[in-house]
Amino acid sequence: MPKGRKCLTHLLCKGCKVVLPRDAFDLFPNPQRGRLRLRPREKCRDCRAAFRRGANWHETRHLQPVFVEPPNPSGLCMCGCGKVAPISPRNHRTKGLAKGHPTRFIPGHSSRLLSGPMWMVEPDTGCWLWQRSVQNTFRPQVVIWDKNTKTGQHHLAHRWLYKLHKGEIPAGLDLDHLCCNPRCVNPAHMEPVTNKENHARTVRRLRLAGLHWLRTGQLA
Repeated sequence: MPKGRKCLTHLLCKGCKVVLPRDAFDLFPNPQRGRLRLRPREKCRDCRAAFRRGANWHETRHLQPVFVEPPNPSGLCMCGCGKVAPISPRNHRTKGLAKGHPTRFIPGHSSRLLSGPMWMVEPDTGCWLWQRSVQNTFRPQVVIWDKNTKTGQHHLAHRWLYKLHKGEIPAGLDLDHLCCNPRCVNPAHMEPVTNKENHARTVRRLRLAGLHWLRTGQLA
């Protein structure tokens, strides 16, 4: 035996915390020296076998299991829609998920609680003024969760609400705002027309207001 080395006849098991003889531990290959060696800080043979059998982590260490409080005891979506929330397949503390318990929101419904109502009704005109996000052209937009692709699909808010209340929009037709308010998403203020007719109505409305349509390059 090299000078300065001590022969360890007994070692402390990392699993059961009991001092056991060397025969209770397994030998592992040493890649540096090319021979079998004994790891001083390792589990005994019985603890490793119990771990391979899938023994409970807390039972092997004589610990009390951690109780995970369900984030949604009612099981309903907390946005107020009244639908049943899905069951979480895993634990995630920062996201408020507990394995085997209902999640807080249905996918895509958390923004309803954080962003407030989608629209507000204007008492004078009856327009539904959109309160959520808009595009660069100030057209209202909404993100709908698609269960098949597991992604959010962007839709124009006025077209999406028109489909929900009045059915599908005929192919090749646009929705004309009869109230001339681009923020309005009231389906009663929409009329399906062709793109040419929609453009012509816009020009007529501008002329009645004393304005005119400027094409690209006509600005001085």
